[in-house]
Amino acid sequence: MKKRFIISCLFLCTLFFIPGSSALAQQSLSNSGALKSTQQIQQRVSEKVATGQARIRQKIVERVRNVVGVRFNVFERALNRCEILLDKLQIRIDKAGAGDKDTAEAVSLMDDARSKLDDAKAKLADIQGKKGEVVDKVEFQDIKDKLQAVHKDLNIIRQDGSKIIRILKSFNSATSSGQNL
Repeated sequence: MKKRFIISCLFLCTLFFIPGSSALAQQSLSNSGALKSTQQIQQRVSEKVATGQARIRQKIVERVRNVVGVRFNVFERALNRCEILLDKLQIRIDKAGAGDKDTAEAVSLMDDARSKLDDAKAKLADIQGKKGEVVDKVEFQDIKDKLQAVHKDLNIIRQDGSKIIRILKSFNSATSSGQNL
């Protein structure tokens, strides 16, 4: 009887545990499938985030290029106007010098303005070569510093031009006939 009892217990255990173990095996397989699917979801999310960050970087690069291009064009036009103005002032300085006026101070201011104009043009020429290639912060900062230097040069040119105009006006007011040079 003991043998029958043991055999029947073994038989019943195999009936209950074997299907349960296969269910456990299936559950563990489904869990690993769920794990794989969550890993796939995480991978997709990280890819979307990476592409989103790449698009944002590209937009920033385009914006920086546009800013550099616009500022370059503004300063280039300003330098062209300054050059025309300095040419006109040089003609007036030459006329005043021919009229026996002391133009030494005006000439030294004109030389300073011309040197600043040449310096600013050289900086803009350097920027022109880089303005389409701006990608990282270091290059942008370098271009930004050069543009600020060009702006300072333009201010010095404006101040020198203003002083030259004052000097030329003083020559006109000092003439006894009242005629402009």
